[in-house]
Amino acid sequence: MFPEHANQILNRNLFTPGSPYLSLVRYHDKDQDVLYCPERKDLVLSRTPNPIGECLVSVKMRPSIDMEARGQFDDILAVQLAKARFAVLQIQAAEKSIQAPIAIPQDVQELALGPDSIMRSSNPQAIRRVPLELPAGVFTESQVLDKELRIGARYPEVRGGQIDASVVTGRGVQALQAGFDTQIKAAQAQFALFFTELISLAFKVDEKLFGNTVIWLLWGSHAQKKKALIELAQQESGHPQFILTASHPSGLSVYKTAEPFIYPGDQTSCGHFKKVNDHLLNQVLTQIQWS
Repeated sequence: MFPEHANQILNRNLFTPGSPYLSLVRYHDKDQDVLYCPERKDLVLSRTPNPIGECLVSVKMRPSIDMEARGQFDDILAVQLAKARFAVLQIQAAEKSIQAPIAIPQDVQELALGPDSIMRSSNPQAIRRVPLELPAGVFTESQVLDKELRIGARYPEVRGGQIDASVVTGRGVQALQAGFDTQIKAAQAQFALFFTELISLAFKVDEKLFGNTVIWLLWGSHAQKKKALIELAQQESGHPQFILTASHPSGLSVYKTAEPFIYPGDQTSCGHFKKVNDHLLNQVLTQIQWS
């Protein structure tokens, strides 16, 4: 690669030892696409003009309320701290319940301590440790924190084993919904926006480079959803539109649209192949041999 820059890349005229590795940097903006080598005094290896005058890079960030870039669990740090505090208090409560003072009746004269100790009393049921009373709201608050942690982290219940599904109860669909990770759903939404922008940029490049020679054949509903992007790219380029739509070329799609690929009742095609060649003929271009 790049034989015209062989002497500069290999550093043949220098007697100083160097690293056998080189770094290549690709710089892209709305005007150009440049590939250069920083270790060789920013030697430019290639330079390509940007055909549409628009940056061809699309970046998608994880959605947030204030548009700040955060990690997956940054939004639930406060919940995690509260849970950690509750865990410490629960350990302290368990320790205090074990080390609580012993209540004994008045007829007990000697208090024996240690394992298997013996105390004599006419009222033995009164010998007990002082119970530690915990408010009922503690357990409710702990459950609320668990729910907030799971929702904030978009963590499915099925991963923690909390699944309630059986044929008898009829809650199988609910279990499947709980097992669907909302993190994946959020990522899919971001990817959908990203690929929409990417396809739009690709259409703009095609319209800019090829102009009137671009012919769009949109077969099926998925392809036809991109028609708005194609029309937008053509409006910006100023080229006339030549878009042909039809159903997907399969037998099951014949009766699903008013523009079938094969007309019902006979074997007549939608005529796209002939229409394409007629358009090419009008543009004084070479026709396509389909067969």
